Amino acid sequence: MIYKIKENKMSEIEDIYQKIIVGVKPLWSDIIELHKKDILNVLTEIMPDIKSDIVVPPIVDVFNAFKYVDITTTKIVIIGQDPYQKY
Repeated sequence: MIYKIKENKMSEIEDIYQKIIVGVKPLWSDIIELHKKDILNVLTEIMPDIKSDIVVPPIVDVFNAFKYVDITTTKIVIIGQDPYQKY
């Protein structure tokens, strides 16, 4: 699903995107950049939850693992959802 993003909201969403990718290792960053449009669409959809602090982990920690693990030493990435209390 593609969302039309108003220009003023786009800058806010772009700021969040930039905070998410700070410190991500370069090769991971390249892969994430390939999916930037999709990530921005997801951020647009969950923006009310981000502002309400409902998003767990904190939005800036979404790609936290990619700050510490180099892609060249990674053999598998498991993406899933962990259950969190209250949500």
